[in-house]
Amino acid sequence: MNPKKVFVSTYIRSENPNIWLNQDFHSLEDTIIVENSSISLSDIYKKIKFEK
Repeated sequence: MNPKKVFVSTYIRSENPNIWLNQDFHSLEDTIIVENSSISLSDIYKKIKFEK
């Protein structure tokens, strides 16, 4: 992981309670679902300034 780049990882339990599904997101344009609500990565990182 690089602290100077966008990165969010989510884990969702599958129908089998012992299996989790992982999704990784790397773009400010991505949106994740948490508790049936959408959250954009741009909102999560809104106060962070990234170097170009």
